[in-house]
Amino acid sequence: MKKISLLLVIAVAVMMFASCATPTGKSGGDKKYAIVTNDAIGDRGFVDMAYEGIKKASEEFGIEFKVFECHADTSMFLDNLRAAASEYDVIFIVPGYFFDKELEEVKENNRTGHIFMSMALPKWKM
Repeated sequence: MKKISLLLVIAVAVMMFASCATPTGKSGGDKKYAIVTNDAIGDRGFVDMAYEGIKKASEEFGIEFKVFECHADTSMFLDNLRAAASEYDVIFIVPGYFFDKELEEVKENNRTGHIFMSMALPKWKM
């Protein structure tokens, strides 16, 4: 059930952004998507579910994406979030509850403010 829920959330969010235009005139299909994970692809959990969802969206909608894997190394969280925020339009954080402190630092430099955290309630508002 958790797998279906996470795949559904990512698919709906990608479809939502792929179907609308931004003030700069970019369509959703022109946007770049990133997933920042606490672990790595192959974890047989949330990271794999998010990866499968974004990969399916890429196949169906032709979106560009990158996965930033932290390999369970908390020292990588901030650098990966900064890289994603500076280069990508929509960021999914999986699972989000690991990244509260880092998000507080990165949120001001995010290109668009479109950050989705799975399984987390941020302490701040964008």
